[in-house]
Amino acid sequence: MSLLQVKDCSKSFGGVLANDHISLEVPEGQIIGLIGPNGSGKTTLFNSVVGYHPVDAGTIEFKGQEISHLQVPQIARLGLLRTFQQTRIYGKMTCVQNMQISVPHASERLAEMFTSFPAEVQEKADAILEFVGLYSKRRLLAGDLSFGQQKLLEFGMALMNQPRMLLLDEPTAGINPTLINGIIDRLKRANAEFGITLLVIEHNMRVIMNLAEHIYCLAHGKLLADGAPDVIRNDQRVIDAYLGAH
Repeated sequence: MSLLQVKDCSKSFGGVLANDHISLEVPEGQIIGLIGPNGSGKTTLFNSVVGYHPVDAGTIEFKGQEISHLQVPQIARLGLLRTFQQTRIYGKMTCVQNMQISVPHASERLAEMFTSFPAEVQEKADAILEFVGLYSKRRLLAGDLSFGQQKLLEFGMALMNQPRMLLLDEPTAGINPTLINGIIDRLKRANAEFGITLLVIEHNMRVIMNLAEHIYCLAHGKLLADGAPDVIRNDQRVIDAYLGAH
């Protein structure tokens, strides 16, 4: 069953067509890759899916519900979240505080977001920090972490929401190569152990070929190819798109 279906979606900015009739689907429980040269429209598509800007044409369905008219918080409450190329953490707060304030609140009033948290929230935060490998740093300011550790913290913050599906925008970009295998392992474990469906933008071909079960490739705002990793790796159109981007 497809958890996410993007059907014939287009998006323009100032006359520039960023996404041109894109269609893709993400089956529940799978890890799907999204690749393409810089400027191919990957992040624009992510932004449309999670509600940052509406599509101009086409439909987006999540769990069988049309969501292209919904706003970011409404889509998040359905269980669809994203992470970013540049981390969005609170650098002046500790890791555990970042985790705590990631919990969905019935009230959005700022004062209530910083009231004391129940014990189960603390336990959950500690367990997820352990899972992402940051438990020993839980009392450190998030701004003092390395960039790779900040990405792991942002991943942990997303897990606090118990998402049904996560969109990950270049999870290994800018990270020390020695940490990359650990991130791949944690993404696979989140998929297998927590049942979280993943759609991943990634430029590192070794990473995405090792991670994804099916890969979509965009170029110039259009869907260029899709298939299993071995098919994509050997597709001449994909090879040409990447070689032509350098």
